[in-house]
Amino acid sequence: MISDWSRYNSICIIGGVLASIGYLCHAFLWGSLWQPFLYSAITGTGFGFCNVATIVFMKNAFGDSFTVAYPFSLLAAYFGVALLPLLSEHLLATVGLKIDMVVFGSLCALLVPVGVTILILDKGARDGYQSLGGGIDDSTPTASSKNRGEFSNQEGVDQRTRLTPGTPNDQSEKHIENKKELPTSENRHSHISRSSQGAVDHGIVTGHPKLLLVLFLHAVFGYNFSSWSIFLVPFGESVGMEPSKAVLMSTVGGIGGLLGNIYIAALFYRGAMNDVVGFMIPCFLVAVSFIAAVASDSFLGMAVFSFISGFGISAQGVVSMSAVPLVVCDRHFETSIVLLYFANGMTTLIGGSTTGVLVDITANYYVAFGVFSMFNFLVFIVTLVWWITFERGHKS
Repeated sequence: MISDWSRYNSICIIGGVLASIGYLCHAFLWGSLWQPFLYSAITGTGFGFCNVATIVFMKNAFGDSFTVAYPFSLLAAYFGVALLPLLSEHLLATVGLKIDMVVFGSLCALLVPVGVTILILDKGARDGYQSLGGGIDDSTPTASSKNRGEFSNQEGVDQRTRLTPGTPNDQSEKHIENKKELPTSENRHSHISRSSQGAVDHGIVTGHPKLLLVLFLHAVFGYNFSSWSIFLVPFGESVGMEPSKAVLMSTVGGIGGLLGNIYIAALFYRGAMNDVVGFMIPCFLVAVSFIAAVASDSFLGMAVFSFISGFGISAQGVVSMSAVPLVVCDRHFETSIVLLYFANGMTTLIGGSTTGVLVDITANYYVAFGVFSMFNFLVFIVTLVWWITFERGHKS
């Protein structure tokens, strides 16, 4: 149902309202221990709605250039990782927790006009296509599904992206031509089934088995990001840093995330990105960076660790999400995005809680981050085996 709603991009507005309400409840409605968990769940649900809606909108807007556009859209997120902890630290020290939560709730409320803007842009795009003679329904993608069908039928083959961004006129002409042939949503789906999966309409997993790997990789990203972002500053404080200095760890990590996004976007743009290798190498970087963090307690060493881990974790998230349109057809794209965010949400909960339990049991961040490093080494080995067995092996 959420996947169907996202075609109309209205759930971004709902998500902004929910995220804002969650923070405001944190500020004003305290009474029992379970309430913070409930408010956090409301905020997380709102963010999930916004993420699904905006990604589907970007896919429809950018078509085959989605793999380049998506990393750039995340630059603002890592600006937030770099700057918002500093803002929160300042607010907590000067005006207290209540005002801190109100400010962040107000920031989340800005997602509502973003959702309204998406609706306006989406309606304008559809009206523009209709004026050119292509009667468009709400569920029509602007990109051809042929390329993604080719990728989904080449499981085990080298998945290098071949991005050839077309001009807006080219996209419009293809879109109008497809719509004249397929005036209904039902016909469009049957066309996608024939063109991207052969004459038989396969299921989302049986038709696109590599989606399971992408789901696993994005789940790993959720685990890594939650463990890293929640415990990065406390880790700095545990080695003797002042809170005002430890919070700079998050800023350095956010800068690393920014550069990681730009680097992955450049690789996609040049057509030099392999989705499996693009996740495998950051796993190795993250594992090594956490080992380096355990071995050093100086500010410079911790800053280098924060930068490298931020670079690697951001690359993991970008690659695993950008790979979706390369391994599934347009018909299954929206459902795949919902599945990815579900997997990401589950492992985000698991990552934060398991790392917290390890810290509580051992009273030592080094043990927790050592386990974290070993986990990423294991994922590195899994992706390396996949690449050698199913992609490099077939290529040779």
